[in-house]
Amino acid sequence: MTGNYFTQIRLADNPATASLKYHWWSIEGSIAGTKYITKNKMPLYGSIDMGNVSWANTGEISKAIKYILSQTSGGVMLFDVVHIYAPQYNKLKTPLWDAVKAGTQQ
Repeated sequence: MTGNYFTQIRLADNPATASLKYHWWSIEGSIAGTKYITKNKMPLYGSIDMGNVSWANTGEISKAIKYILSQTSGGVMLFDVVHIYAPQYNKLKTPLWDAVKAGTQQ
């Protein structure tokens, strides 16, 4: 399992990292780095922090979940469940159930 606790999803989202293959401060780069280290010899789970990072909006959370699910074999951990159901405990101050639902739908 890798902790993908970043709001930058793709390397191309930031001109400073667009030409890089690995960059630990993005979801794409940290998953790529973990795949390199594990050589795809075991299931890979990704994870995002639902409430302690500054997401621009709930759509970005959904995009992050979708991206992790598309790039890993094991699934995604959503840290921490309290951020999903208790708006006072996430930075967007809103329930995140719809964001999770949208992120897990194909």
